[in-house]
Amino acid sequence: MSVTNASKYRQTAPAPSAPLHACFAKSQRLRSSRSVAAKKVSFGTVDIREHNVRLGNNPSCSSGPPIALEWEARRSIVLSVDEFEVRANRRTREELVMPRHVREDILRRRGYSRKELFYVTCENVRLRREHLKSVDKYLQRRRVIEKVQDVLSVFRRSSSSSQM
Repeated sequence: MSVTNASKYRQTAPAPSAPLHACFAKSQRLRSSRSVAAKKVSFGTVDIREHNVRLGNNPSCSSGPPIALEWEARRSIVLSVDEFEVRANRRTREELVMPRHVREDILRRRGYSRKELFYVTCENVRLRREHLKSVDKYLQRRRVIEKVQDVLSVFRRSSSSSQM
């Protein structure tokens, strides 16, 4: 930042003793004047991209090997929002979950060996166990902290009542 820019900012900033709301008054006015004009949002098109899949590394996959998308899109389609709404086949939450055997079949067809699928599955189980241990330690510490806080609050109440 140049010296002239620095002095410009110093001149426009409120004095340190000014109330905090004075620091934000100008930005609030700007925001409120913009919000009146910016209350409408619309979309014109939907871009649908198709990607190849690869062996993933997501430890939250409940069983079997996880699937991940490759970065580059294989192909894409652009539709108007209206056309997309007409053509889209909505799926339930259950339909969005890919069963283990389907993921394994897809990955085997992509050239991954059973050994690679097994290794990633075992690694995910290990990571999930580590995560559960970590969560368990946190919960144990949290319970101890809560008990200490309860004891401290009892002491505070007894000391404040004895001072009266």
